[in-house]
Amino acid sequence: MKFSLTQEDSRRLMYCTLLFFFALGPRLLYANIVLEQFVELPAADQTSYKIGYLTPDSAGYLEPALNLMKGHIAQAVSLTRPIGYPAFLALVGANPTATLHVQALLLSLIPVCTFLLITALTDNNLLGFAGGLVSSISPSGIAIGSLVLSDALFASLFAVLFTAMVYGTLRNSLPWVLFSAVVSGLAILVKPILLLWPVVAVMASALIAAFQDASRNGLRWWRPIDKSRRTQMLVLFFVPTVFMMSWAAVNYAENGIFTVSIIGDMALREYLAPRAEEWGMAGHRPTDVAVHQNQNVLRKRLETLPVQERVRAYLPESMAIFEKYPTQTIKTFVEDAKENALGGWDYFPRQLPFSYQRLGRVFGRIFDLEDRLRKVALLIIFFAPFIGLVAVRVDPSPYERRLVSMLFALMLTFLCFLILSATTFWTGPR
Repeated sequence: MKFSLTQEDSRRLMYCTLLFFFALGPRLLYANIVLEQFVELPAADQTSYKIGYLTPDSAGYLEPALNLMKGHIAQAVSLTRPIGYPAFLALVGANPTATLHVQALLLSLIPVCTFLLITALTDNNLLGFAGGLVSSISPSGIAIGSLVLSDALFASLFAVLFTAMVYGTLRNSLPWVLFSAVVSGLAILVKPILLLWPVVAVMASALIAAFQDASRNGLRWWRPIDKSRRTQMLVLFFVPTVFMMSWAAVNYAENGIFTVSIIGDMALREYLAPRAEEWGMAGHRPTDVAVHQNQNVLRKRLETLPVQERVRAYLPESMAIFEKYPTQTIKTFVEDAKENALGGWDYFPRQLPFSYQRLGRVFGRIFDLEDRLRKVALLIIFFAPFIGLVAVRVDPSPYERRLVSMLFALMLTFLCFLILSATTFWTGPR
């Protein structure tokens, strides 16, 4: 089979290559500075898991990774952390330098995916390249790779799987959809925030397909779906579900609980519920100190219970608090969502403890600028699809249909993350 690139394909490949290396430079530079400053820290700080590239959550990934490297597979099975990121750490030898450098490489794919999505949306290479450049210099996009956390790997996988899903749906290509489904299964095992993705993916794909296949005489939302589209949607749903069920079965065999991760129920009980409870008791937004105290008392009590009893206690206790303080629960949920969606990168003092003292004002401005840009982006995400819907009613051309379908799919995807991230707080923009 002879394979050849068209002139347009060659041009887009050039843009993708430029964006990848343009993004890679600052990510590798930042990673190297973080690594250099970490070794200068006192020994106590290097093992505190609160500074440099380590966080309080890092140990939960490093311990199973070390077990994997020793061949202790059973000890690597965790109810809280699926196997994906520990396996990644094991592949790079749990070496900080290799971890941060590989994460920098993977994160450099996100601007490339940004370019591909925008060109799929607009057929405009220059606009796509501009979007990719903006993504390349994102403070969060640069710095998130310099933490030993699953977020960088997850973000890279999600960018790839979402781009492949969109491309496969637009081109009615089953191989691309299958590729997206397989990567989504891997991403779920990296970060279980994607547990609902099989449903969301089907909905997003159906949105794109419905607008793509709509007749020029008007949009028909409930039109018969042809066989190829049905196959794609079944693949998007069942392939990642197989990954989830398989890991849940492993957890059941090792820990007696059939679950991919208990982190969702844990987040409700240890984050959303304590803040809502303190809000309800105080009658106003609680202080961080009050929430911390609530969490500490809760964790000390739960630590005395066997893990099975602890897991069974999470959801009922959370629901009891939500029912007692429904208004405060809603307020807490909204506040958590706003904090996670709008905040700029606030890990500079932890990652760069020496540079931050000297460049604190610069980092402060970067934080403020990203915070403002996120607010603008949020408005665009929510209003652009409805503006596009009006436009497609006026001009139901193939271009307008593709544009509005993509906008709604993007908004739906963002809402999925926004809602799920609102169950916790103090996570920053990661």
